[in-house]
Amino acid sequence: MTIELELDATQVPRPSPYEASLNIEGAFANTPSPIPLTMRVGCASCGGASGQVSDGTDGRPVVALLRFDDGTTSLRTSGNRYDVDLPAGQYTVTATAAGYVPYAGTLAITAGGSATAPIALERAERLFSNGFDAQP
Repeated sequence: MTIELELDATQVPRPSPYEASLNIEGAFANTPSPIPLTMRVGCASCGGASGQVSDGTDGRPVVALLRFDDGTTSLRTSGNRYDVDLPAGQYTVTATAAGYVPYAGTLAITAGGSATAPIALERAERLFSNGFDAQP
């Protein structure tokens, strides 16, 4: 069996990887499982950035919300990983996660390039104490 699939990226809001699932229906002896698809939409002047967000103290994975200062790009990490395509340029990226101090850093993306930018978040200090952890 041959399947042809044409993807049209003219309506996607920004360059990035997009995930979908291809479901095949018909008279089959065994129903085929959905086929995962990834469509990577890019542009001639775009580059990519990827990395992991982790706890700056012990390296544990942290799920975070990332925002780029292009005015439109924000994403939640998948697990603790992120992958984004943007037009070439210098960006300020902010990362926020519950229990952590907000992070802000710069990221340079080159046309056709790929940048790896790990983000380490620092834990926020507790603002109050319930008294149970005080030593006599």
